Amino acid sequence: MSANLKKIRPLGYNETYQLARYTLNQKWGTSVTCRYQIPESFTGQDSNTKLANALHSAITRVVSGAPLLQVGCIGENTANPFWIQLDSVDLSEHVVWVNLDSDQAMHATIASHINMRFPDVDKRPGFRVVVMQRVGHSFLDILVVFNHHHGDGMGAKIFHRFLLLELNKPMSEDDQQSLTITFEDSSKDFPPPTEKAGDLTLSPGFLVREAWKEYKPGASSVTRPTDAKWAPIRSEPHLSKFRVVTIPQNVLSNTLSACRDHKTTLTALLNCLALISLASQIGEDLAPGFASSTAIDQRRFISPHSKRYPQLDPKETIANYVTVIYHEFGVDLVSDIRFKLDASAAEGGLSEEIVDLLWKTSARVRTEISNRLEMGLRNDMVGLMKLVPDWRKRHMKDMEKPRALSWFLTNLGLFEELPASLSSESYDPKSNWAIRRAQFTASAEVPLSALLLAVASVRNGDLVITCSWQDTVVETSLVERLVGDMERWLRQIGK
Repeated sequence: MSANLKKIRPLGYNETYQLARYTLNQKWGTSVTCRYQIPESFTGQDSNTKLANALHSAITRVVSGAPLLQVGCIGENTANPFWIQLDSVDLSEHVVWVNLDSDQAMHATIASHINMRFPDVDKRPGFRVVVMQRVGHSFLDILVVFNHHHGDGMGAKIFHRFLLLELNKPMSEDDQQSLTITFEDSSKDFPPPTEKAGDLTLSPGFLVREAWKEYKPGASSVTRPTDAKWAPIRSEPHLSKFRVVTIPQNVLSNTLSACRDHKTTLTALLNCLALISLASQIGEDLAPGFASSTAIDQRRFISPHSKRYPQLDPKETIANYVTVIYHEFGVDLVSDIRFKLDASAAEGGLSEEIVDLLWKTSARVRTEISNRLEMGLRNDMVGLMKLVPDWRKRHMKDMEKPRALSWFLTNLGLFEELPASLSSESYDPKSNWAIRRAQFTASAEVPLSALLLAVASVRNGDLVITCSWQDTVVETSLVERLVGDMERWLRQIGK
């Protein structure tokens, strides 16, 4: 496969940031795995061939409609990389079929792919689709993994939505004659970066505050009470591990009702459950306080079909439209949590005092997120990225600083089990595909958050939470206790 070296545009602020992390081995893959119910019509001796044809045809149509999956990039090791047009994509280099016999084998497969590099970034787009099949089962687990500069977690969710839609369309005789997809001009509908699609206004006060944090004397070495001293920054090993917890649908439903009653959200609640678990496991000497971040999808702030970009519908676009908000949990709060935990240690579950504190803190986090959402793109962290001339140098400098964040939480929300073209009444298990489970799994972030909590659920299905970490930086026992605590406490809240 060859690139014709036709430049499309420079990578945007966030795209350049993500690519620099990848080239420095600080971030590897972002993935979403969905369980697809196979229609009953895919039976018989030629069922595997029919399945392969259906999947390859659907993937071809998804990629053909996603310009960021049709390009490579050049200058990846420089401060100014460019997107370039590719002549074609060979799906045999991007779609992998594997036969599995257990959930453990699926876990290992996902782990291998979030740790796997994407070769030849100038010749191949950074995506893979892994189709995991089990003999005798009527479902496929399909993993979509992105090199983050090609797409964010929501982009992977959009890929699955498009894939489900295409699978439910009838195949024509012309479908899937070749595994090679050819492209002519991806630039026509190429998604703009956030700074072009929206207004990333920075107020003078915000600029001064953020610049002071970064450039005040001793900023690179000063430690804060909320720093994650318990998780030292290490460049190696380049290995992410993860654990998964599944919360039944009935518990999830009751938990969401409890969140509404306490004027908070599931995202805010999960942040605070992580806080309580870590406060109970890590001593005051290493963690007098904590800091975390939450992902925010920027698509809601970008106008669809604008005069400048009439072809752009951000909520239907695979791209990098994500930002973050930061939370701090100070010394007094964390000390209060530890005191109340010690006082109720023999009770097993969360005491009434801790639950009250949990809801209070969760409501505060929800307010922080709501206030950020009300601001739209104004004073957005992505807007500050324009002040960094070389993200590779900046990321390498970050390796020398104290780790600021203990965890990062990203919630993809609800996946629909059926495409918009189908209602539950018109769904036919003989001919229609459906999604029954979704799992969001991302690789660890070397200099940033020590833990990465990724959340997804399917309508009428379970909630799936994964927790990723860099091997040797965080103890496995701490993560297993964390996910165990979250499961136990969510069941307590949602009983």
